[in-house]
Amino acid sequence: LLAALGVETVPVRAKPRVGIVSTGDELVRPGGEVSHRAGQIYDVNSYAVAAAVRDAGGEPVMYPHAGDDYDELERVLRDAADDCDLVLSSGSTSASAVDVVYQVVEDRGELLLHGVSVKPGKPMLVGEMRGAAGGDEPDAADASPSAYIGLPGYPVSALTIFRAFVAPKIRDAAGLPAPRSATVTGEMAVRERYGQGRTRLMPVGLVESGDGSTLVYPVDKGSGATTSLVEADGIVTVDADTEYLEAGEQVSVELFSDDVRPPSVLVVGERDPGFDRVLDRLPNPRFLGLGSREGARRLRDGVPDVAVTTDDSGEARNSSRGPRQWGLVVPAGNPLAV
Repeated sequence: LLAALGVETVPVRAKPRVGIVSTGDELVRPGGEVSHRAGQIYDVNSYAVAAAVRDAGGEPVMYPHAGDDYDELERVLRDAADDCDLVLSSGSTSASAVDVVYQVVEDRGELLLHGVSVKPGKPMLVGEMRGAAGGDEPDAADASPSAYIGLPGYPVSALTIFRAFVAPKIRDAAGLPAPRSATVTGEMAVRERYGQGRTRLMPVGLVESGDGSTLVYPVDKGSGATTSLVEADGIVTVDADTEYLEAGEQVSVELFSDDVRPPSVLVVGERDPGFDRVLDRLPNPRFLGLGSREGARRLRDGVPDVAVTTDDSGEARNSSRGPRQWGLVVPAGNPLAV
């Protein structure tokens, strides 16, 4: 059509390039070997944040993992600032002696904000970073800084902060409209205590009650538990001055996707390989590995359809005798070839 109109050139908007840097001596890239004794863990944020950047319309650029060494971190962040419109790091955003990201930003750019009144994700950083090519002086030639955002290190905190604050700005820069936001209203299935004086972005799941109404239950296992978001259907925003959400209270849930549907069956409690086989035959099941005691409590609250426990008392039993083994008891000779 443009050629038919004789138009040779048109202005276009390129995808914003977003540099992604994970920090921390404890991180190991997937494919490597971790030493749990040394406190090592796999790097989740680099890949999760890269996927989120792509979904928001940006072009993710992965940079080498940086440890907690100031010089190493400075080099990687400034390399990213040379090549990218936005630099995203995760981890090392607190103000402790070993968290040095904010020091690098202050020394080689400008730190505009350190901390937001949100849970999860309080230790967020916002600033500007000058690249290595621009030199160290603010007025040096070609020293135009890149935007910088420091995400918390815990995966749930990092992705929650990205979704709330960063993704909308990437979409704006890419010229994309805001995504269609789907919300549903439901009743809290359980009483939830809060009262920490910060706005809470609470991951929740949905389940249908017997009368067809929508029940909302929290799945927040802590900022370090990636399954909190895997098992969640959306977010409930809890005001900072709210101390309790009562069971039966109406809440609004911002869904992660228009395609979110409550599970056909919700099972909680202990992992059971035999029951897993049953769930595999059902459409859209969901299992929450909460342990016997919490599973039984949730069942008493009327949230799940099924609770799997280790005994009929609902009390979890601790054993240090060794790993638990599962098996099936069959008639002698296994006549049914189980």
